[in-house]
Amino acid sequence: MIKQKESDENNVSLLIKAVNVIRDTQIASTASLQMRLKINYSTALKIMDTLEDMGLVGQADGANPRQIYF
Repeated sequence: MIKQKESDENNVSLLIKAVNVIRDTQIASTASLQMRLKINYSTALKIMDTLEDMGLVGQADGANPRQIYF
C-alpha cells in the first residue's frame, strides 16, 4: 500500500509540473512535455489525456498542439 501512495504522489507532482510547463510555454503537446520534463512518450500521453479529462486542454489535433483552457 505504501508504494501505491508514493506512486500517486509522484503522479500528482508530475501533473503539476506539466501544468506549469504548459502555462509557461503556452504549448500543450506530448513532445513539449517529453522534452521539458524528460519523460517518455507514454507518460506524456497519459498526462495529456488526464489534462483533457480535467478540461484543461483540448482534444488532440494531429501534430498540432492542443488548445489550452487555463
